[in-house]
Amino acid sequence: MNAMSRSANPAASRALTTCIGRLEELVDQESEALSHNQTIDLQEFNHRKSRALLELSRMARTVPTENISTDARIGIIRLREKLERNQALLKTHISAVQTVAGLIAQAMSDAESDGTYSAPLGARV
Repeated sequence: MNAMSRSANPAASRALTTCIGRLEELVDQESEALSHNQTIDLQEFNHRKSRALLELSRMARTVPTENISTDARIGIIRLREKLERNQALLKTHISAVQTVAGLIAQAMSDAESDGTYSAPLGARV
């Protein structure tokens, strides 16, 4: 695109703000579900976030940096904060899943073992 076709376009700036708002809402939904330990389809949320981020990146290309509205700039800052919270919640969720999976794997291993190759309880190796 040349500079002429990327000049100030209020409609594009409003569309960018709307796009940011939709992504914020999606991240809020996922974060809310994670923080309340609700069962959610993480794959579906990931797919929806990927599509929304693609839409945002395409929309952002249509608005020159110097023409981004104050509302869009504030939305971007809010979105960044929400994404950081979402990331922390996802890390906590993944850590919990890994812990539970480890406990299950250890319990299965212990149940299958007859003790032949393991050290007796309380023994120092």
